[in-house]
Amino acid sequence: MYRDLRRMHTEWRDVISLADYIILASRQAVKMAIEADRTSLACRNRCTSNFGSFEVGRQTCSNPDVGVSQTLPHGHDPNGVNELTQLFDLTPRQAVALLGK
Repeated sequence: MYRDLRRMHTEWRDVISLADYIILASRQAVKMAIEADRTSLACRNRCTSNFGSFEVGRQTCSNPDVGVSQTLPHGHDPNGVNELTQLFDLTPRQAVALLGK
């Protein structure tokens, strides 16, 4: 997915940084997922796609393809919830939501 975003960003590189483009694309993907699920009983009256305003200003690093690589926990990782709660100061419930357990 990162490669696809890099490829799509070339058209906009004079207008918005790669960092901002990735964040904006991610926000749009979440909005689309919420809208697609809006009819479900679990989502009814609780789901919102209002994320507030988007502000540009992040800068693309000089070489975004090279750098520190860290693997984040995934749904099959038995320690994933603990890692996310410690790394990002999340509640266990929030960590489970991110992992999709």
